[in-house]
Amino acid sequence: MGEVRAQVVLGDSNRFATTAPVHQWDHGISISVTGIDNLSFWNAHFANEGRGFSLKTVGRTSGKTVIFDIPDILLVEGENIMCYVYRENTTSGYTGYTIRIPVIRRAKPDTTTYTPEQTAAFDALMAELQSRIDAFEEIVGQIKIYAVDDNQGNVTLKTK
Repeated sequence: MGEVRAQVVLGDSNRFATTAPVHQWDHGISISVTGIDNLSFWNAHFANEGRGFSLKTVGRTSGKTVIFDIPDILLVEGENIMCYVYRENTTSGYTGYTIRIPVIRRAKPDTTTYTPEQTAAFDALMAELQSRIDAFEEIVGQIKIYAVDDNQGNVTLKTK
């Protein structure tokens, strides 16, 4: 459970909000969201702004407020964070609200340490990346390119 450092009020007429900024390298931060209906069906997808992947978190309810923990790994990047509040049930899902969380960049603290879970997640990510690089290099190494001249001055590159 993180410290609530970002708060927004949403509703039918307010589906987009920007919070107060948080700082790069902070950790254990949560965002509280009020004004959304039927809190039990909502979760949040967090992503660094402009990135192609997100991390899903399930909120905790407190009265008419739902609290989502911001994944610590996203605060390492120093990029603004987008929170997509997503309503989901067994048959469908949609993004109901979008929250922008500005991140103020700062130098990495000397005292920054990583938990065993963070280290294991990083190692797994690097292993997956290396596996994909190896597979790509193997495919590229198997591609044979040759030129075909159509006897009219046109050359076409083809693969074998």
